[in-house]
Amino acid sequence: TKIELIDGSDVLHSLDGGQNQALCIFDRKCPTMNHGQYINANSQRSLYGIDFGRFLFDKELALDPSRFRNLQLKVSYDSDISDDGVTSGSLEVWADLFDEKVDVD
Repeated sequence: TKIELIDGSDVLHSLDGGQNQALCIFDRKCPTMNHGQYINANSQRSLYGIDFGRFLFDKELALDPSRFRNLQLKVSYDSDISDDGVTSGSLEVWADLFDEKVDVD
């Protein structure tokens, strides 16, 4: 598994699944959500977060998509490695966007 956020040749985020989850645990101070049913034909679920900024509405390190020309999220994975009994898989991408202009003192 590899999760990348790129803009042309600029790489903003590029980690494999384990590295990404370790960074989330370190940053958020709580474990990531992994739910696996290790029984044949049942699903597994894992979540990988990408946090931008040190806090909500961080003006310096927040991700501002308007500053980029071709922002892309690339996710690659091999379902045969994690779940060889699956006949079909799914991938969901969720985004929490905060577009309000808030003054932070």
